[in-house]
Amino acid sequence: MKNILYILISFLSVLQISCKDHADRLLNREASIISLGKLPENPLLLHAITLSNNPKDSCMSVIYANDLAWQEIKNSNRHKFPEKASIYQVSWAVESDKEWFGALTPKRIVQVEQVEFLKDFKYQYRQYLEEDLDSKSESGKKNRAEIILEKLKNLEE
Repeated sequence: MKNILYILISFLSVLQISCKDHADRLLNREASIISLGKLPENPLLLHAITLSNNPKDSCMSVIYANDLAWQEIKNSNRHKFPEKASIYQVSWAVESDKEWFGALTPKRIVQVEQVEFLKDFKYQYRQYLEEDLDSKSESGKKNRAEIILEKLKNLEE
């Protein structure tokens, strides 16, 4: 009986040690959106569509879609997004991974770009920069929005 008690206490001690919260060590806070700033929603919590890597600029980008845009993409209708659908492109500066040789991990968010669809298949482009994710400029950015939308059109099924 005494041996069973020692085994049980040992097992519970090991279980308690293994259940410690390691989230602070595992979460890359610098590459996360902690404060939304002027962003209407956190794009990192939306549907990830595609990833692109630009080694020349040491930058990686992920395109995310909100629920309305996600439904249109799933239905292969990438040209007629409904009103209030949004596509976000989040770009990070990258660094070499400390654990895996040759791998890259996001270091910090450089910018977040939003394409919000309006009535009559028009859209509005917004760019948020890394400092507090405040909106920078909405005019003169049609080319950037077109590039993001072109990436969606070229997705393989």
